[in-house]
Amino acid sequence: MTMQEIDGETVPEIGYHIHKDYWNKGYASEAALACKQYAFNKLGYDRVYSYTTLNNVPSQKVAEKIGMETYKVFEKNGEQQIAQVAYKK
Repeated sequence: MTMQEIDGETVPEIGYHIHKDYWNKGYASEAALACKQYAFNKLGYDRVYSYTTLNNVPSQKVAEKIGMETYKVFEKNGEQQIAQVAYKK
């Protein structure tokens, strides 16, 4: 959990990097879900974000698995990015 700038807005962001040997084992989804719950239940955020390049579909699927939806497409570092958001229920 970190604060990140998404299209000029500073927001709480869940990011994840998993070594390729551990892809498709559910670790990223499990860790991202724990971060989301921590952000809502302990840190008091009412929404959290994640973003990745448009071609990083596996990371987008992790975000979807934990209940995130598309927020916006924007440019950062010369590349198109997709931001996803989850709202506290």
